[in-house]
Amino acid sequence: MRGIILISFFMFSSVQATEQFQIQHVRELSLTKHEIFNSSKLWVAENFRSSNDVIQLADIESGSIVGNGLVGIPFKISFLPSITSDVRFKFKIDIKENKYRITYHSMIMLANDTR
Repeated sequence: MRGIILISFFMFSSVQATEQFQIQHVRELSLTKHEIFNSSKLWVAENFRSSNDVIQLADIESGSIVGNGLVGIPFKISFLPSITSDVRFKFKIDIKENKYRITYHSMIMLANDTR
């Protein structure tokens, strides 16, 4: 039994993630680049505690907004009490005339105490 555990440990310890999980959303709108840029900054301000702490880069010329976010996600498993786990992530909003793309990546679930 001990040999099986050691073999399993070495097999799984050598496995490395080669691709990063990400979520992308692309949408076309009837708005100018400037209007989408301003609306995106407003969305960040309304959906995060402090947009100044969240936004790392906001460049209208390149059409990029880059930031870090933290959200609480509630989980309920069968008869156990529900818990909320925080997920930290990075995002990038790429903006062009009449469309934008938002990419969420580098997601990390943080361990929380049950509440």
